[in-house]
Amino acid sequence: MALVIADLKKSTEQKMDKSVQAFKADLGKARELAQAGDNPGTLALVEASLAKLSRMPLARPGVADLRDDFEDLRDRCAGS
Repeated sequence: MALVIADLKKSTEQKMDKSVQAFKADLGKARELAQAGDNPGTLALVEASLAKLSRMPLARPGVADLRDDFEDLRDRCAGS
């Protein structure tokens, strides 16, 4: 039973790590869009990413920082 729980925990952690990596890629893409002056595209990607991030635990390494980075980018794009 303990082995099954450990395997399930490991699998969940791997999925979360992949999710964090996907968010980092989205952040990079959003920054590229912002750099190119595509504020509507940037804001759409940022809002979609923030909605998905809201379903992840903030205690997960990297999640809170990603959320902050997306929010900062959103604020910069919305203000220009």
